[in-house]
Amino acid sequence: MHRLLVACSAMLLTLILACALLGQDFKFESNQIKERQKAEMKALKLKHKYAQDSLKGQTIPKSMRIQMQNEMKREERTLRQKHRDELETLQDRQRVMKESQGK
Repeated sequence: MHRLLVACSAMLLTLILACALLGQDFKFESNQIKERQKAEMKALKLKHKYAQDSLKGQTIPKSMRIQMQNEMKREERTLRQKHRDELETLQDRQRVMKESQGK
């Protein structure tokens, strides 16, 4: 009887520890993703700043300037959507792991 109790408590403790570690792993991965996304967005903003600075002092038709600005906005929207999708994918994986552990 005592061995059965020890075995059950060991399994329960292992399960709890595994759940805690998986939770930390997702937090760590989430933080890594967010840091990378920050760096990507910063790099894109810097690229756009340099592009706008290079246009200063040049005689470029207004239509081309507008076209370039729209392209920059499009790049930013695309990057933001990519970042949203990455975080949603991580959250979906986390939900699947929780559901599989709950069953």
